[in-house]
Amino acid sequence: MIATHTPQDCQHLEYKGHRQRNTDNSLCTRGSVYNAAFSEGTEKVLFYLVARGETEMSAQSETFISEDEYLRREIEADYKSEYFNGEIFAMSGGSEAHALITLNVAATLRAALRGKTCRVYAADLRVRVTPTGLYTYPDVIAVCGERKFYEKQKDTLLNPTVIFEVLSKSTQGYDRGQKFEHYRALDSLQEYITIAQDRVHVEHHARQNDNRWLLTEMNASDAVLRLPSLGCEILLTDVYEDIELPNELNEKVIEQ
Repeated sequence: MIATHTPQDCQHLEYKGHRQRNTDNSLCTRGSVYNAAFSEGTEKVLFYLVARGETEMSAQSETFISEDEYLRREIEADYKSEYFNGEIFAMSGGSEAHALITLNVAATLRAALRGKTCRVYAADLRVRVTPTGLYTYPDVIAVCGERKFYEKQKDTLLNPTVIFEVLSKSTQGYDRGQKFEHYRALDSLQEYITIAQDRVHVEHHARQNDNRWLLTEMNASDAVLRLPSLGCEILLTDVYEDIELPNELNEKVIEQ
């Protein structure tokens, strides 16, 4: 999707049930200025919404998409989308750094877990957060023991053990906030890791016995990310391999 807008304008678009989020990942409001181009197969749709009122937009914004309809559309779509509460949210593509970090984490984890009853998946496996109804595609997933899938198709995982998300400016608020809130509702999830792509910075959240979450921040390029639920560890030098960073931060590990 290609979109242009002025910074002060909220982005609001619904096309065939797909809505876009603001750059801070809050939902868009009605009456916004938006200019977007969608390519779907050989059809290219140019869509304009300019300062429309509450009544005119309400019919679109209140369209409810069922889970079954969302899953059917995902099979046919040439791009991935999240789903929550009857709405579909198209996911934008990532940067080179995002792709490299995702690949680095998945490859390093796969090597570290070889011979164990754990599987590693990168980017394309959907997760259903059953308690909240969110469907999403984490950047990297690790699951140990029995893998549980939604219905017969093995394309929607129900019980991730560890989830990694690579942050970007447009998603970091959502990934650290509301999305993590969804993930915490998964009883199977033991660790949640977010990784910055523009600097060496990793936040590791680990579930405690009393169901609290312990945050450990790592800013050192030679730090070690320990993953007790997987029984392994990975080096941040491996996570950031081939990533061009503007500068190194003060090397330290902060535990809260």
